[in-house]
Amino acid sequence: MLSDPLSERAESNTTVRAIEPYEAYDEIDWEVVVGTEGDSYTRFLVRVEEINQSLNMIRQLVDNMPEGEVISNDIFSFDKKDIRGSFFEAYADLVLPEGEYTTLTEAARGTLLYTIVSDGESTMPYRVRIITPGWMYLRGFMEACKGHRLADLQAIYGSFGYFPPEADR
Repeated sequence: MLSDPLSERAESNTTVRAIEPYEAYDEIDWEVVVGTEGDSYTRFLVRVEEINQSLNMIRQLVDNMPEGEVISNDIFSFDKKDIRGSFFEAYADLVLPEGEYTTLTEAARGTLLYTIVSDGESTMPYRVRIITPGWMYLRGFMEACKGHRLADLQAIYGSFGYFPPEADR
């Protein structure tokens, strides 16, 4: 008898939104989806279950949405150049204290990491690094392809959700 590769759930939530909930994640019930096998079929099942979890979250949020208007009556127009200019003007003189600053958040495909290194003197950071989920998938994708035939590449590629333009940052 075949075992269900999704039968075991994560004992500890290991996602940013579970460890440090933001928005409404701490107000709804949801599970971190994990698989127990490392093959393409299991990765596909995980993605399908993630969609089910997302639909469940949306249903809970809609059911618990407060009564009242959701669109403001204050309609305004703006010029993109004005907003862009004012944004850059507001932060043009910002100098971060010397050090390295890192933050994690979640993107559509997984964890997104930003790092800024400041020398404490310049308004331009010494270094800015963005690590996308696609970049993190790249090594696993390359390892999963080893020893397989070219015909298997499509299934492996599709199961990882690797997106090359996202990885190239």
